Amino acid sequence: MRRLLFILGLALTLPLHSKETDDAIILRNNASYTVISRDKAIYKEEIEILVTKEGKRFANFSCSVNNGSSKLTSFSGTIKDANGKITKLKKRDLSYSEYSEGLSDSYGTWYYTPDIIHYPATVSYTYEKQYTDAILCYTSFVPMPYGDGVSLKEASYTLTVPSSDWFRYKQFNIGEPEHNQTKEGEVFVWKVKDLPALKYERYSPPLYTRIPLVQFSSIDFSYEKKAGSGKDWVSIGNWILSLTEDRSTPCEALQEKVKELTEGAKDKMEIIRRLYAYLGESTRYVSIQLGLGGLQPIAPDDVYRNKFGDCKALSFFLQTMLKYCGIDSYYTITNMGEDRMSKDFPSLGTSNHVILSVPVEKDTLWIECTNPDVPLGYIHTEIAGNNALIVKKDSSYITRIPRALDSQNILTLNATIDLTAEGSATAYVKEQGFMDFWDNYFPLSKENDYDKANSILSGFSIPRAQIRDICISLDPSATPCCNLSYTLDAATYASRTGNRLFIPANPFTSAGANVTSTKRVNDMYFHTGYHLENSITINIPEGYALESYPHNMEYSNEFGSIKFTCTPLLEQSRVILNFTLTRNSGTFPCSKYTDFRTLIKEADSILDSKLVLVKKE
Repeated sequence: MRRLLFILGLALTLPLHSKETDDAIILRNNASYTVISRDKAIYKEEIEILVTKEGKRFANFSCSVNNGSSKLTSFSGTIKDANGKITKLKKRDLSYSEYSEGLSDSYGTWYYTPDIIHYPATVSYTYEKQYTDAILCYTSFVPMPYGDGVSLKEASYTLTVPSSDWFRYKQFNIGEPEHNQTKEGEVFVWKVKDLPALKYERYSPPLYTRIPLVQFSSIDFSYEKKAGSGKDWVSIGNWILSLTEDRSTPCEALQEKVKELTEGAKDKMEIIRRLYAYLGESTRYVSIQLGLGGLQPIAPDDVYRNKFGDCKALSFFLQTMLKYCGIDSYYTITNMGEDRMSKDFPSLGTSNHVILSVPVEKDTLWIECTNPDVPLGYIHTEIAGNNALIVKKDSSYITRIPRALDSQNILTLNATIDLTAEGSATAYVKEQGFMDFWDNYFPLSKENDYDKANSILSGFSIPRAQIRDICISLDPSATPCCNLSYTLDAATYASRTGNRLFIPANPFTSAGANVTSTKRVNDMYFHTGYHLENSITINIPEGYALESYPHNMEYSNEFGSIKFTCTPLLEQSRVILNFTLTRNSGTFPCSKYTDFRTLIKEADSILDSKLVLVKKE
């Protein structure tokens, strides 16, 4: 269970830095973006970085291009190591790769990894990238692109456009730009300087909320010669619909297949269930990002024939089948991971995923079409709570995808411990996880028995233990439930000293947080909350008596609550321990860190406590 709490409680950040010194310093990061026309633009960047050996990864150069719509037109670089050795670089020194995990895309990457021996070293790169068509949005200004551990001396971004009504911008943690009129057009300049390195702290808010950032979108655009308007979400929705025109009528073979699948269906939900099951059984997800195909779904007839598609194609395929059955559904655009879409900033550049939404009685059914393992109607954690664009003719709009309440994410554990006088034990354990715990239990169900046992053991603090008799059952509904049972054999469940046995109160669970630090810089962000219930029954071995045990306790604050009871049933030679922990989702100011530490420490004090048995005279 410890493994599940750790995963579910993670903030969406990665540990890049954890010490006081900087891994690298961005000495300057000056970029410019010049819009020449609706379908032509030039981006230039000059970046100079001082890197230590620990930050050598920040010395790498990488530039992605979309063949046919963007290209790297020039590059130069200089590397100066700690001994003063200078290496000059040109474009011919770069490597190029079109490797992709997808079936087909038009993207490539120019890259360079310097071979530096003596640190610290100063690395500078200057390059120019030209865009021709496919300009949905302008390159963002990210003066601190490397995240934690890298400080910044100075950075600037100069945007030149024919007119200010060609674009809109949204900025975070940065001041308003300078604005001037020149003969080249209107010029906007953003500047930042002397920014300290971000400090890595677990449970920090998403990186994009902590760094200076400016995003841009085009009011009017052309993508693969397909003109569109981004003035509002309605216009964007209409442009997306234009990509599917004349594609939504299924071929005769697909029509016959849909009739066969839905024959005898009693109601709308049964039709949806049958077609969703068919989608999962007959197709597989394959990324396709080739040209306009990066935004345009391939035709449903092609999905039917080839048995694969990306998120756009598979969602459109199911939508087409439902439409043939007279069921309305809506192509729905969102972002996997961070919630980047917003009502006040219309831009396809803030999205990366497509699902399907189906109006049902007094509700909406949200359908993930790319993964048949996701139960129908269950909203998985990668999209839950994020904004999404419901695409409808002349009436597209932004709405928020629901997410499970903290109180719905329930994890229970019931264990009966048969303890021996030698301190060994056999534990009969049953776990049950609801809603978002599905994302943790389902992968376990796919593992072989050996890996299952190791995965379960990795969550415990029980030495010399073995797992057997593992059984997992799943209820793949819109409110999914997972059941796990197993037997645990532990050679040293209790430690023995003289005529006493010291028994852990709860080695199955952890509060899931490291709060050794007494200070905090960042606010605290918990994407998901949950409610945990444990009930452990310890059968006392013959010849032993209960000498001491933890006291009952309750504690709560804005981060959650704890309740613990220990009930000795001496006539039955057993002890029952009940423990509940509630952790709340949300963002909390760093000034409240002491309260969070208190909650965790109170929980750990119970979980790490001991019962003491003494041998009878």
